[in-house]
Amino acid sequence: MGATSPTRKRAPRKATAPKPRAVAVPLDGFEPIRMVTPAEPAPVEMVEIFSIDDKSYCVPKDVSPSVSLRFMRLARQEGMEIAMAGLLEEMLGTEAYDALANYPHLTKEQFADVMDLLRRQAMGAVEAPKERSKSA
Repeated sequence: MGATSPTRKRAPRKATAPKPRAVAVPLDGFEPIRMVTPAEPAPVEMVEIFSIDDKSYCVPKDVSPSVSLRFMRLARQEGMEIAMAGLLEEMLGTEAYDALANYPHLTKEQFADVMDLLRRQAMGAVEAPKERSKSA
């Protein structure tokens, strides 16, 4: 049998202070924003983004800022190309995405226009509040 190594004694752990609890304190002049999920979702106004052989495909006119936040996170973590692919699928939905993907006559320009419009729609959800704050 091989030699055994001597047993090391571990140094006693240092006593550490407990982590402080987060305490909510009011900020001067700031009222917390309270968000409540509605019982019934609001109707979504849709706008046509493209058509194939007279069949229209639409996206929401007003994109939720949550879509923009997911897009920005994915762009930061995975890069813009992956984020744009995710945005395309999320905003178009399966039917419109498949229609576009399976349309053999789609040009680079048409595809670029669709992608640009989707990006502008998604980022408009986070840009619009800036306009409001300037006029306030």
